[in-house]
Amino acid sequence: MDMAVGGNSLKPVPPDRIVQRFQSLRLESKETQLAVVSALNLVAGPCEICDEKPLAHCAVEHGHACIVVDRLVDRAIGLAKSGMPVDQLKVAINYPDIWFPGMGEGVPVHMHLFTSDDTPFVEDIVQIQTEISDRFGDEVTWTVHRNDAQRQADLGVRAVPTWFVNGHRFRGLQSARTLGRFVAYELTVKAGE
Repeated sequence: MDMAVGGNSLKPVPPDRIVQRFQSLRLESKETQLAVVSALNLVAGPCEICDEKPLAHCAVEHGHACIVVDRLVDRAIGLAKSGMPVDQLKVAINYPDIWFPGMGEGVPVHMHLFTSDDTPFVEDIVQIQTEISDRFGDEVTWTVHRNDAQRQADLGVRAVPTWFVNGHRFRGLQSARTLGRFVAYELTVKAGE
């Protein structure tokens, strides 16, 4: 079966190659192994070395060069063992933070940004906003919260910047690539409903 992730059309990496690569996965049930392998073949790798290939390809082709893949696989194993279905698992692997209802849903994707004018990341934040806006146009709307201590406390925002993409929280300085991937996911999910 062919599959496309991030614009690449690649064959899925077979379970035996993934299980061979990860010692922790060898100890799990076949059901957990299959769920993790399926999810790894569906989610794009998060780092530059993966070059938008599925995480499964990154794991077997680049060995240990991808510094986050082992942590993501361990996370996937834990979630699969808890019974999370593959369609949710493929999202939860890369986007582990929680969802806050009422902060946006559907299309256009609504982004809340908690920031401050005195953060050392002001220029980076502006660049990220610009890249996201240029890429998605009117499919993304923004609410920027500056020094909103009460709202920050209500949402558990302890540092700036903190981003919410349709209510999914991303803490700290994120790349436009990471945030853009989740925006694209939200747009894809809503288009398929």
